[in-house]
This record gives sequence, structure tokens and C-alpha cells, in this order.
Amino acid sequence: MEDWIRSVEVEAPTVEEAIDRALEQLGRSRDEVEVEVISEPRKKLFGGQPARVRVREKFRSKEEGFRRIVQHIFDLMKIPVPFQLDTSDGDFRILIEPGHDAGMVIGKYGQTADALEHILWKIAKSQFDHKGRVFIEVGGYRERQQEKLRRHIQQSIRYVLDTGRWVALEPLT
Repeated sequence: MEDWIRSVEVEAPTVEEAIDRALEQLGRSRDEVEVEVISEPRKKLFGGQPARVRVREKFRSKEEGFRRIVQHIFDLMKIPVPFQLDTSDGDFRILIEPGHDAGMVIGKYGQTADALEHILWKIAKSQFDHKGRVFIEVGGYRERQQEKLRRHIQQSIRYVLDTGRWVALEPLT
């Protein structure tokens, strides 16, 4: 399984040589990576210390990076769901068709989807400086739940108006 972001640490006699070796390992060019020099080479009487660099591939776009992160998280959860990423309105919308183990993404009462949205929002904000929100939409689940909630509230209002009695409702989330 490939990680969501590939990076390598390489040692070589010089910084440039270490970078070249890392680029070769990643199969990338210099403009497709970020280079961090961990330590400069040091010459000593009996040997010395080689240069050490960490080279991390850059994403072509934040959408590509986010898509790879989502896929990596689904892989870690062992949920094989195909998805599409919609960014047309400035938000990240992860669209999952019903079936394909989509229920595992929703979880009990939508709690798994809510937790995933929060985690992915934190990642998008920290890794890509994303200002929008993150939504997971699984085959219209949220719309159906909102409609069910509206019907329940309307029934409760009718009951209160008809009987004059009060009704206790669960938190409306």
C-alpha cells in the first residue's frame, strides 16, 4: 500500500548527491519535490558524517493531494469505496454512491461520516491551507435524514398544538 505522501531520507557525501539519489528513488524531477536538508556533511580526521536530506513529493494540486489522503484513510479503514471529489463550490465534497460498503462510511447514526469529515477537514486545513468545509455525501443519506427529522418535528408541533401537552425531543443534530 502506498502512503498518501511519498518521501525518502538519503545520505550521501554531498547534499547535491543526496538530493539526486532521492530524486532517482522517487522517480521525480527537482520541481516536483520539496527538499529538507537534515544535516550538512562534516569532514573529520577519520572519516566524517555524510549529508542527509529528506525529499518529499509535492502534489500537482491540493485536490490531488486531498484525494490521495482520502483514499489512504479509506484503505487504512479497509473500506473499498470508489469516490469522486467535487471542489466546484470551494468545499471538498466526497461523493460516494450507495452500495460498495458505503454503510461503513456512514456508521451508526452517521457518526463515522461526521468523524471522518472532521478529521479530513483538519488535514485539509493544515496540509493545504483549505478555507472551506469538508462533506461526505453517501447516496443522499444526509438529505434523507434531514427530511426524516423535518417530518418528526412537524409531527411533534402538530401534537403539541392539538393536545396542548409538551413534547421532549432528542438533540437535533
